[in-house]
Amino acid sequence: MRTRRGLGVCLGLIMMAAFLLLGQAQPFRGWWLLALTGLLAIAVPTSRGLSQRIVVLGCLFFGAVPLLWWIPVPANFPGWGQLLLGGLISGLAMWVVGSQDRKAAAAALVPSVGKADVLIVVAAVLGAAALMPYFLVFTGPQALGLLLASWDNSSHFSMFNMLRSHGTVIPMAGLSDSGHPWSFIEYPQGFHAALATMADLAVGHAPGHLGIELVSYSRLSSLAAVGATVMVTAGLTSLPWIRERPLMCTPFVVLAITAWSFGTASIATLHAFQNFLVGVALLACLMIAVSFADSLARPVVFATAAAAIVGIANTWALLLLLVVPLAVFAAFPWSRQRQRWQGTRSGWLWNGATAAVAFLGLVLVGLQISRIETGTVVTAIGRVPSSTHGVEIATFLVALAASILLVHGNFRQFLAGQGKLPAAARLIVIPVVGLAVVIAVGAYQVISAGKVNYYSLKLALAVELLLPIIACIAVTALVGRWLASQRYGRPKGLAVMSTLAALASTQVFGLTVQDTKPLGMDPMTPYQQGMSTIEAHTSRNAEAAAELFHDAESHSADRGDAMYIINSEEIDPLLAATWYLSLTGTLNENTNRLVEELRPLHEGYGGNLAKVAENVLGADPEVSVVLDSTLRDFLKSDGLPDSLLARTISAD
Repeated sequence: MRTRRGLGVCLGLIMMAAFLLLGQAQPFRGWWLLALTGLLAIAVPTSRGLSQRIVVLGCLFFGAVPLLWWIPVPANFPGWGQLLLGGLISGLAMWVVGSQDRKAAAAALVPSVGKADVLIVVAAVLGAAALMPYFLVFTGPQALGLLLASWDNSSHFSMFNMLRSHGTVIPMAGLSDSGHPWSFIEYPQGFHAALATMADLAVGHAPGHLGIELVSYSRLSSLAAVGATVMVTAGLTSLPWIRERPLMCTPFVVLAITAWSFGTASIATLHAFQNFLVGVALLACLMIAVSFADSLARPVVFATAAAAIVGIANTWALLLLLVVPLAVFAAFPWSRQRQRWQGTRSGWLWNGATAAVAFLGLVLVGLQISRIETGTVVTAIGRVPSSTHGVEIATFLVALAASILLVHGNFRQFLAGQGKLPAAARLIVIPVVGLAVVIAVGAYQVISAGKVNYYSLKLALAVELLLPIIACIAVTALVGRWLASQRYGRPKGLAVMSTLAALASTQVFGLTVQDTKPLGMDPMTPYQQGMSTIEAHTSRNAEAAAELFHDAESHSADRGDAMYIINSEEIDPLLAATWYLSLTGTLNENTNRLVEELRPLHEGYGGNLAKVAENVLGADPEVSVVLDSTLRDFLKSDGLPDSLLARTISAD
């Protein structure tokens, strides 16, 4: 056995070294390589079933892998994505070659698949269909025109671009060339680090030209959103009662999938909140893992939960407030929960190491977000479109009713009952706590700022995203218990009934089509309205997007800090300037502050352009202004002093 293990370790190290050497000579990259990495990651035998493996993989990838980007690396570093792929290849080789029964070890790489796992494919298809325009971009101007429709895309692309350019998170990237701190130094970048890891594989570790980076961001951010839907679905299909009766449970699972693709989740995906969506998916996976795992001391379960918590903090930290009820469920009453925490000595050594890494990750994120003032959270402005509300309220009431029935209305059973069914019932506490927090934060915002603002509305959206998951768990658990107590034979036509009911579930949030105008109907649902707005923006902004892309592509690094003024009425001048800074990698605290000087242009360029140029150039003697020759000639004719005019650069 020792010989086999030694041989496995030697072979794994040789394969890792060979992979890295080949990668240095001829870098591996391609979208096929990203797909191969995903398949190899699923092959890691963390559990027997496919659903459980996807949950573990999702939590580790979005929670643990981004922490690697805090490590400073040399210029010739192959990239974390390449190391991840090399580690998977060598690790799987070690596993098979070093095992006593190599045939059984090789067989263990293939997960078991049940009928319920078909729903994972359904989730991937619906999620991709909802975001298809973001995948079908092939040029830089095309991607930029699409991304311009949502303001937050400029911020998230800036962070993605910074990680790609500097090879590390922004707090570790030092100062900008002009000596100013970078923007978003206080913003957790777990989501962006995950995208950068995938980009290492898809397009290569070295940043490509601007068009490649824009296309990659559009596709990868949408892929992460689809991955969030798949993770949530895998969590649901891992539940024993859904696996035992997949046909009976399919309509309820499809309802949750629809909510996470064409329904409530579209408010997040179409407004550049993909990082937030991934955070909620991690919370949902944590909720399922902690509530239904037989043992919380198993190293795989412990690592999954720890990675999910770090991932939540590193994507949207306010969601940690909803982790508190889960921690209570896992620990109290201790007399009944103690058995779930019993493990082997070696297992707890692994758990101790995992806890230390997770603690370090939380400390790093805590130090990062400590730069944000409490008042900023209260008064932060931002638009969070409204959901349908009616569907969400109905979902909450159904989940509440099912939870009560699961414990037969017995409050003591609800609080301290053992087994999976009381655990399923207790999950209703999470949205209840979430609503209480939303109301409390909202009331504080009204008292302090006069109205409900961004963060309370976004936390409410998180609660609405969790509701279909909790309702699905409670209702399917109730159906499973009822069928277990009955003489149940499979009725004829059950598959047809299940399919028709599942199709009906896809229409709960409105027709699952992008545009209803060809059908003679105005867009009604949040998804349709969002897609209609994006399509209108994209077609109207196409020329301006091409101009902005060309000007950013022509940027020279020796210009230093520069403020961009676009010659177009189709794009908000502040948005265009922010995008220019994001595209050129020059968005720092100084340039971000100067963007506000462009606000008078909202009232028109005539009479305001010269004033804005004077304000920008006068605010910092090292800053220049980039604009096209027409606007520069206008400034000259408008009497801008020659000393300031010399610091204006024609983008033509």
